[in-house]
Amino acid sequence: MKDKKQLISNLTEALYLAVMFLFMLLVKSAYSVATNYDFLMFLFFAFVILAILTLIGPKFNRIFGFIFGSLISLYFVSQAVYERAFGQYYRFSTALGLKNETAGVTDAINELLIASDFIPFVALLVITIVFIGLYYAFQRKNINKKGRLLAIPFLIVALVSFFVNSSQINNSKNGYTDFDIYKSDYYVYNTLNNTNQFVNKFGLMNLLYRDAILTFGGNNVDENVIQTIDDYFANKASRHDSNEMTDIFKDKSLLIIQAESLVNLGISEEFTPNLYYLMNSGINVKNFNSPLLIGSTSDTEFMANTSFLPMSDGYPVCYDFINNAFPLTLGNIYRNNGYLTTAYHNNYAEYYNRSITFDKYGYDFYDSYRLGVENFAPDSDLSEGIGWILSEREKFMSYWVTCSGHQPYNLDTVAVDKTDVDAIKTKYPNLNDEYVSYIAKAIDLDRAVANFINVMDWQGRLNDVVIVIFGDHVCKGIDFSKGSNYDLVFGKNSDENPEIMQTPFFIWTNNIEHIEYEKSSTGLDILPTLCNMWGFDVDLTYAFGNDIFDENYKGFYFDAKGNYITNDFSYNMVDDKLDIKGSCSESQALEQISNFNRMKEVANMILKVDYFKESE
Repeated sequence: MKDKKQLISNLTEALYLAVMFLFMLLVKSAYSVATNYDFLMFLFFAFVILAILTLIGPKFNRIFGFIFGSLISLYFVSQAVYERAFGQYYRFSTALGLKNETAGVTDAINELLIASDFIPFVALLVITIVFIGLYYAFQRKNINKKGRLLAIPFLIVALVSFFVNSSQINNSKNGYTDFDIYKSDYYVYNTLNNTNQFVNKFGLMNLLYRDAILTFGGNNVDENVIQTIDDYFANKASRHDSNEMTDIFKDKSLLIIQAESLVNLGISEEFTPNLYYLMNSGINVKNFNSPLLIGSTSDTEFMANTSFLPMSDGYPVCYDFINNAFPLTLGNIYRNNGYLTTAYHNNYAEYYNRSITFDKYGYDFYDSYRLGVENFAPDSDLSEGIGWILSEREKFMSYWVTCSGHQPYNLDTVAVDKTDVDAIKTKYPNLNDEYVSYIAKAIDLDRAVANFINVMDWQGRLNDVVIVIFGDHVCKGIDFSKGSNYDLVFGKNSDENPEIMQTPFFIWTNNIEHIEYEKSSTGLDILPTLCNMWGFDVDLTYAFGNDIFDENYKGFYFDAKGNYITNDFSYNMVDDKLDIKGSCSESQALEQISNFNRMKEVANMILKVDYFKESE
């Protein structure tokens, strides 16, 4: 009888371990990729957990199994939610750095959750309850020492899997030259400079391990890094020739509007006539795009104001590196040329650390408190006041980060006016609410721009002011793909018409001649471009962007999904796909891609060592 009970107890315990293994495998299969690397690292994690559960024994291992399973599920589900919002996977450094911002946009996060995200947790709870019940029904005692010995083969399997995984990664660098080493698995694994590319090759289990090591285990910078950076800038071409746009706005005032989540489909003659007019009567850079990076809006602000890449192992620049010295900042350049420099945002100053960042960039910063409005106030509530403030200044340069376009996209949120909703639904009765909300938010921005222009006009200042508008990143959490409701109503989708999801960039002043440029460009190019148009004498050696109107500049766009795009070719580092569409050769394209990867490495080094601190 005793032997029978022991057998039942052993079988129950074996069944629990098997079920936990199957649970972890199913969760991994549902959320990660199916690669050899991914499976090997899964075996490492899974068998380490099984070994721990075996050593603990059935009296307590159900609880620890629930904790381990919940943490793994939480990691996979949170990565899926983040990928839906940003089109990339987060790193621990990003999550830790932006935890306050995450707490401030819970409505937007809830909007991204789907019912299937809760299945792993429900399933794990059921497994735990069932096996706790079986313990009290058949076991009621811990396993003996012999039973715990099962942990040994579990650990052996885990270690073998880990070492095979590491060996394959290290051997992957063989066969690559220095020119294309960035394509190797070894390079991708050790640099982890693109989470999409990393997950595509290694899966989420390897990302979990590698990211934890880099974040919590330390990642020392090579002692020769300063020399490496010196050499990079010594060989960097910084020559800039005058062009047709040089000095055209000399002594004019400037308002830069960084428009929250504004993409091309948000601008139409029908619903946003003012934005449409400015775009189609001013200077329109059609192939401009703001990449959605780890720091979201804050990274776009950083690029536009410093012409510097905000990429450093997932750490948000606005927190971890904001005390660094930067040789070029937009606000300081205009301030040094006699301009009053101010910045505005319809939110509290602590969000994205803006009380520090905008001071660093050279602005007197006005948050919602200083402006006398509520946090997340609609853009249309601010613009007239901003206009009156600036109309009294002889020569101003201002940077406004708008708010209306932000998630969530429903009909009961900021900047969604009932009158606008009724107008949209009257015209498009079959359009789903999230698209109606997005258009309504764009209408509010349009109204805000009109308010500012009217104030400048009333004050007789309109001919002296330039308005620059660009989108900060794509709108997050809305489906514009083929077959979506938006596609069915408008006959356009992000798959076949990618231009609708590009962020606009246009420059307008009264009586300007309309010009369209089609050069690939990003926020990195804003500082050099504006400095040329205002005729400022600025050394651009340390700028990572270029003057868009410089004929010698080919232009490029990049994003966090691994895309590198120029007017001549496009390359995706995730699937290693190169598409030549211009006059350049494959070797020329690969050289540009290699140069960009080098640029990212150097930018990373500069941030880590605060390279410019001595020149501050």
